[in-house]
Amino acid sequence: SRKIYDISSADEVNRLGKEVKTNLKRGDIYLCKITVVNPKPYYNAVIVDPIPSSVEIMNTAFATEKGSLGEYETKRGSGDYWWYYSNPVIEYRDDMVIITENYLSPGMHEYTYLIRPITKGDAGMPSSTAKLMYEPEIFGRTGNRIINVK
Repeated sequence: SRKIYDISSADEVNRLGKEVKTNLKRGDIYLCKITVVNPKPYYNAVIVDPIPSSVEIMNTAFATEKGSLGEYETKRGSGDYWWYYSNPVIEYRDDMVIITENYLSPGMHEYTYLIRPITKGDAGMPSSTAKLMYEPEIFGRTGNRIINVK
């Protein structure tokens, strides 16, 4: 699943802020959360999340972006053995976010990144996909929708 949260409305009850369905405000910062649920262990997973043409991805590693917002982004795991906490490789591209995982343990996995709307108007938000590189018959997809930037 994919959800968008307005982090400016975050409080003690809603830690991530209120969920936004369609209307985004130009210049504000939003959190995108991708959730993947798998019933058994999987290897070599790829999650592709295309972004609408009216938004840009914020990379808090850059000095020009707000470093204090880095707490919202997905962090790398740590553990004694490689299969406990595999480190996701997250690529920020102009039009999508690509997340690769060597190992997904059974359960729910959440990945987050920040976006900022830059252009007013309607834009399509294509489906996110999760699939296994070497087992194409195992995959999942979210729905697509139209978002409006005001």
